[in-house]
Amino acid sequence: MKKIYLFILTMITIGAIVFGFFKYIYSTDKSTSFSEEYGKNVENIVIDGSLMDIKLKEGDSFGVDYSGSEKLCPKVEYSTNSKTITIKQPDNKNNRKAIREDNDLTVFIPANTKLTSFAITLSLGDVSLGNLSADTITIDSALGSLKASSIVADKINVVANLGDINLGKCDCKDIDIEANLGNIEIDVDGNLKDFSITAEASLGNISIGSDSYKGNFSQTGNAGTIKVKCDLGNVTVE
Repeated sequence: MKKIYLFILTMITIGAIVFGFFKYIYSTDKSTSFSEEYGKNVENIVIDGSLMDIKLKEGDSFGVDYSGSEKLCPKVEYSTNSKTITIKQPDNKNNRKAIREDNDLTVFIPANTKLTSFAITLSLGDVSLGNLSADTITIDSALGSLKASSIVADKINVVANLGDINLGKCDCKDIDIEANLGNIEIDVDGNLKDFSITAEASLGNISIGSDSYKGNFSQTGNAGTIKVKCDLGNVTVE
């Protein structure tokens, strides 16, 4: 009887090991890729991502390229009525199987195009905006860096939880950036003395042009508004 009991226990253990292997190791995520074009009649782009790096590049027409996780492959829709490209990636929070983390999304925008709106909501990943022009730009990033070579916009709003922010040659009338942990660097296209600036760094240094400050800084101006708040990190506006 004891031998039978040990045999059954052994078989159950082996079965559990085999089940776990096929469920969590063998059944790993596969890779996939796609490339789509949407012509030149696009005014709005909305991206909602859970785990991917996002890069904007110049192209002959609007397009989207993706390579990476099959389970996290984003769904792309184009509305001719609203002239909007919507990119939605599945949520990764409740997926128990192994997920590929090297996911890359590239969005192509024709040269000399100014969008009406551009928006990104991203849980994990880096964002490279390249040379982006839009009436309004909205970025909400939980974990990852944000950088841009040049920005032209009436209004840009950035909320970042963890990651550095670097906006080069920023030609914007209204800049609003809030970061919890990470350095913020903004290269303003214009004379800083003409802008209304409010900068706050709870634990970090503030540099406005060639001058340095601690804690907070403010000035008034009529060329535009720059509002920067950083809990832990340095703020540089030049």
